[in-house]
Amino acid sequence: MNRKLYQYGMIMVGVVATQILSSMTVYAAFNSNSNTTPAAGNLATTGSHTTPAVGTQAPIIHYAQTKITITGNLTIDPVHIVSNDPWTGKATSWVPVFYLQEVLNSVGVQSKWDNGDNLDISYISNKHKVHLNGTSISGSIPLGQMQFSIGSDVDGLLRSPKLVAKDPYSGVYTTYVPIYYASVFLKKNLFINSTWNGYKWDLFSSK
Repeated sequence: MNRKLYQYGMIMVGVVATQILSSMTVYAAFNSNSNTTPAAGNLATTGSHTTPAVGTQAPIIHYAQTKITITGNLTIDPVHIVSNDPWTGKATSWVPVFYLQEVLNSVGVQSKWDNGDNLDISYISNKHKVHLNGTSISGSIPLGQMQFSIGSDVDGLLRSPKLVAKDPYSGVYTTYVPIYYASVFLKKNLFINSTWNGYKWDLFSSK
């Protein structure tokens, strides 16, 4: 496992207009390799579970308003979707990975999206604590899943399902991350706590 952390400057992001859109069909296990636009977002989940095969049609989803804040430094207003978690069968909320990356960037935590299935924390400011202990996950990432890693393009610290749907702003397919699994990773490995009330996702450092 290759792990390396660097420092970088703060990046501030403009606010995106909020909107509520009608429901549409999404597809599980769709991989996107781009990471330069909101369409480059990606989904996350954890554990080894059976996931839908590529092209399997997922349940109808609904778009809804979202507000994401982090330690008072940045607020953005993307659109999240509500759809079933394929591992639990329960409805859960998902946001584009792109926007998660943006809010982390604003507090000195930079990430990159590798190979359409690995969200790697690659740069981090020295004011943040990092937890790397524990069992790492190696081996190929199953279709329909992604992983979270820190300083590694090989081993992950957490795996989760990923979900792909059209980004309402660009009109192209993008990957969405389940807020629950992303929150587990942020709390355990980056000491970033969060609260979610079905509309607002507040992230804040626990230091």
